[in-house]
Amino acid sequence: MTLGIYGDPLWIHVGKNDTTTKIAGTNINVSSLIDTSEVASFTWVQVDRPGAEEYIKGCIKYYADMVSNISDAISFPGTKPDTTAMLGGLVRQGQGRSMKKL
Repeated sequence: MTLGIYGDPLWIHVGKNDTTTKIAGTNINVSSLIDTSEVASFTWVQVDRPGAEEYIKGCIKYYADMVSNISDAISFPGTKPDTTAMLGGLVRQGQGRSMKKL
């Protein structure tokens, strides 16, 4: 069995009027990363805005930590995924918007 995550660090999961959800480590609203004029199936991070880099890296770290926590329970002792290598792989494989800030 392989763990999969259906998610994208460029998706935003708060409403455009949300003023309580902050980007981890900042005092910036996640909603400030939303282009309110964009009509799309998903709300995308506007990568040129303040806090976008921290938001994207925070999402990637969250995914990597989740994999690490699960693998701790099912892997052999002393083996954990290398989250630094995982982040590097995502940066190398990214396209378009993903590469702009990463």
